[in-house]
Amino acid sequence: MDFRKIDKNFIREIRLTPPIMNYSIFKIDTKEIVPKELTHRYLKENYKIDEKILEYYYAPTQFLNNDIEYNKIIGNDTITTKTDLLEPYSVIIGNAYYSRTDLLTKLKTSLSSNYDLICGDKRVEYLSDLLPYFKEYSKGFEHGFNEFDNDQVKPFLTMFPEKNDYLNKVFDFVTKRIFPKHDWVNITRGFKMKSNFETSKYIITGGFEDGKTQGYFYRAWSIIFSSNNLFVPLFQQVKTINNENGIEQNKINFTNNFDSVDENEIYRYFYDELVKKKMLTEAELNEFLISAFQENTPPKKRFKLKNVPTKGKVISIFYKYFKDEAQRPHGKQEQYASLLGEYFEGYKTSTVKTNFSK
Repeated sequence: MDFRKIDKNFIREIRLTPPIMNYSIFKIDTKEIVPKELTHRYLKENYKIDEKILEYYYAPTQFLNNDIEYNKIIGNDTITTKTDLLEPYSVIIGNAYYSRTDLLTKLKTSLSSNYDLICGDKRVEYLSDLLPYFKEYSKGFEHGFNEFDNDQVKPFLTMFPEKNDYLNKVFDFVTKRIFPKHDWVNITRGFKMKSNFETSKYIITGGFEDGKTQGYFYRAWSIIFSSNNLFVPLFQQVKTINNENGIEQNKINFTNNFDSVDENEIYRYFYDELVKKKMLTEAELNEFLISAFQENTPPKKRFKLKNVPTKGKVISIFYKYFKDEAQRPHGKQEQYASLLGEYFEGYKTSTVKTNFSK
């Protein structure tokens, strides 16, 4: 039984985990769900996968680490290339694979919650407290992996389908983007919960459905990797998914350990509010985001804003991030006020917080 405490160090471990990490949460009573020859790692090692396909496969994890972190880790026994750190399904719990980005979002959400999260009959504090969720997830993952064709492909084929019809349905499954219900690139959500207003507790549910969704995706990618050449023409048509917000994604080189907002959204927001308005340069913005959102440590020398209209307008920028982007998390005003009050010259957290309350 893995009694790891869910904290920032554990979340960092998952974010920077080697290609496969197996957490022993419960005893496996059945055989492995995914046969070795259909695991993504085996297929990528034994087939030459087209770069365009891999680009889409790694899209959800491409910003999980930056070059500085990679350079510190490269060369150990398990990590030889940057893609080793980007493996989308790097975590195994029981006999099921977990999306790294989705699991990170769920654990971050549980860590930042202002309410008691309950799984089974336990308050969630350690990884092992999520045992009921993980068991339901495994059942769902097994169903999704084994029934992908029956659930997601065959019902949508004509009575006399051609070979390309099958390929198109598998391709459509991994590339269609219906946010937030179905999106390989951004399929990250917090835990589904039922609230108990009398006790102010939230009960985690949805393990089977979460597992089924990931089982479908895992099997779809196994099919694509094992028939790589047949899927190449389809993926050649996919637009490069690295400039959806009008921002070059290679400029986003931080990981958000501050809250659960997506890194792309954080960068877009502060780029629009601070860089476009010439209060910070792009380099200064990146330094701030690494310091505040990744390292959670104020710099020895504070950042200095230029071309400031009024202090009130600057405070409103950070208040809007707290209110609109982070969805005003309860009891966290001081934490969000510190993004301005602890990192920039001329501002105090206490004063910023007071303005947040007006």
